[in-house]
Amino acid sequence: MTSLHLYVEAVGHPFAIRMYAGELKLEKTTTPGKKPYLLLNLPYCLGAYLHAYVAWLVQQKL
Repeated sequence: MTSLHLYVEAVGHPFAIRMYAGELKLEKTTTPGKKPYLLLNLPYCLGAYLHAYVAWLVQQKL
């Protein structure tokens, strides 16, 4: 998660996506530097729909 936190601190938006083997989940969280962001945990099997999930994610409220 360290590299993910560094990414979130560096970009100008509060969104991050992690592709992994778990279940679909949206988390409101913060970096160690206290920057809040939304983390979308996206299962590998939904990777073909990444564009649709990105469009959905950016509509969510922090």
